[in-house]
Amino acid sequence: MHQNLFQNGHAHAEVYEAIRADYARDSKAVKFFDAIWIGALIAGLIDLFELSSLWFVLAAIFTMISLRYFVDQSNRNHMLHRIDWDNQPFE
Repeated sequence: MHQNLFQNGHAHAEVYEAIRADYARDSKAVKFFDAIWIGALIAGLIDLFELSSLWFVLAAIFTMISLRYFVDQSNRNHMLHRIDWDNQPFE
């Protein structure tokens, strides 16, 4: 859900800190979900001859979750750079 942080924040620094905190929190989630889908993929490749597709389904699910967090991270990173750029003292 979209939230207009500039409407609720009193200053750019407050909005910047809120975005940075979310970025730091979600960085841990990306690492966690990446580890799960890579582990599931490896387990699926090891268990390939058992013809169990459960590992590949889990790998696909956690890959999608990880990609969702990655896209959110990219958007937040862009906003942090944009705030930095907008606050530059150009002469």
